[in-house]
Amino acid sequence: MDILKELFSDFTLLGLVVFFLTILAMWLVGIPRKIAFVVFTISQVIQIYIFFEKNQGFLILTMIILIVFNVINYFRWKTQGIN
Repeated sequence: MDILKELFSDFTLLGLVVFFLTILAMWLVGIPRKIAFVVFTISQVIQIYIFFEKNQGFLILTMIILIVFNVINYFRWKTQGIN
């Protein structure tokens, strides 16, 4: 039973939300839909919270950089007329 406690921490529900949001966002990118970048950003904000609680500075920095790329790509796709 200790292995279950290790695998399913306090952040399991948030991790599950991040999992589904990321899968959804990747699917939306493939359609393509610019809302994918909004979904990615929401997922990454949740990840920042999780990483902050676990003192993972470099992962927080990675998520911040990815959010910047999401904003750039959102507006790039908007100017190209992608929904």
